[in-house]
Amino acid sequence: MTDANIPALCSIDEFLKRDYDFIVVGGGTAGLVVAARLTENANVNVGILEAGPANIGDPMILTPAMYSKAIGNPKYDWLHKSVPQKSASNFAIDQPRGKGLGGSSAINYQMYVRGHQLDYDDWEKLGNKGWGFKDLLPYFTKHEHFDDPSGYSTKPNIPLETCMMPVAMERMGQSIQVSVLGDLHKRESGLLLRAHWILATAFGYELVEGEKSLDMLQDESELQAAMALYATKKSGPLSSGGAAVGFISYADLCTPSEMKELQELILTDKNTGHDDATKKIIADSVADHDYGSIQLVLLAATLDLRDPGSQVALLQPPPEQLGKHGLALAACLARPLSMGTIHITSSDPEIDPQIDPGYLTHPAGVELLTKGLQLLEKITATSPFKEKIKGRHHPVELDVGDKKSTEEYLRKTCETEYHPIGTVAMGKKGVGAVDYRLKVWGAKGVRVVDASVMPLHVSGNIVSTVYAIAEKASDLIKEDWEL
Repeated sequence: MTDANIPALCSIDEFLKRDYDFIVVGGGTAGLVVAARLTENANVNVGILEAGPANIGDPMILTPAMYSKAIGNPKYDWLHKSVPQKSASNFAIDQPRGKGLGGSSAINYQMYVRGHQLDYDDWEKLGNKGWGFKDLLPYFTKHEHFDDPSGYSTKPNIPLETCMMPVAMERMGQSIQVSVLGDLHKRESGLLLRAHWILATAFGYELVEGEKSLDMLQDESELQAAMALYATKKSGPLSSGGAAVGFISYADLCTPSEMKELQELILTDKNTGHDDATKKIIADSVADHDYGSIQLVLLAATLDLRDPGSQVALLQPPPEQLGKHGLALAACLARPLSMGTIHITSSDPEIDPQIDPGYLTHPAGVELLTKGLQLLEKITATSPFKEKIKGRHHPVELDVGDKKSTEEYLRKTCETEYHPIGTVAMGKKGVGAVDYRLKVWGAKGVRVVDASVMPLHVSGNIVSTVYAIAEKASDLIKEDWEL
């Protein structure tokens, strides 16, 4: 709210006594951006309905490293689960959604990554005017702010080290002759942008702790397959702070016959629900050497900690390996092709919806992840990693050259990287649920502004794209209402 006489937080009864120019359902990342931009006009009143608590000042939310403790905690997480996944060993996979102000941005890993510019150009090719990269770029830069780190005027008394991971990542790309598409911002991949803290505290919105909403983001999610390895010794910096992220083009990893086979899988598959135009765009993108189909994440982890927490859970070492150092490499499906569904099963809003992400239902997904695992295997046998790695902890005996056994392994062990999108996808009438101005087809006075409008996934984590969507949506609303 912009009225200084109205409290920022109130009960549902107090909320209903007020008049609003706009109602925002959901105080998540996008909802707060829209409210902030609309209330730049002092004459505009905005009410936000948020199902969860405010959590303002909560150290669990304000401490970045505590995200792993918030996920799975009913105070901060809605604790949704998928239905058993037929193509992923019938596992029911957790679908964490942030409960409270800030939505899922309050419990995420805080990786800020823009998608590839071609990702957004593909959106425009599907008939979504104004959603290409050149049109979205101003909305990415609009919400970004960079704080340079403070320097030292004197020599520090403690050793300061730069992690080996970004350097090793670069050298690895040169050693095995694979193009690694680095951070599009040309900044360190570990940069944390904490804009959601500001959004959660700096503006006087009307916020409500209301009833649980049936509206949630869901559908496609990124998948990852990982290898965990032991390091021979700590001959260089190897700490939990080290990370390297890059994107690999499938076109750089496959033979011409493998490319042809993959494109045929994409163009002829009848289970995804993609129309022919979308299939054509996807098939073209996987053949593009500039397109990152596989996200490569390398995490260093030291196990000689008093409370190693999630690092030990990640590497799952046997007792005799505790206190030693390790390395986890993950190949992630950056632009998954499988599509899922979400359905309400009861008129009772306390009953969870039926969530079926459809993990690995598209055969191309398994093919891409297989190539990713093969690349990880190659990395571990290449300098500078091969001199430091003692052996593979998991999977110990898998031959990644055997496609059948690798597929079985993937279906038994894959995990989600989350980032669900597309349940109210933007598109032409009869194809999408909202138009290019984010208005719901066939409805009046309703727009959808969040990751659910994304018609195709992007290469990387989605929070930057959600911010950009919300920034653009705010301008669309202002244009329509002449604000």
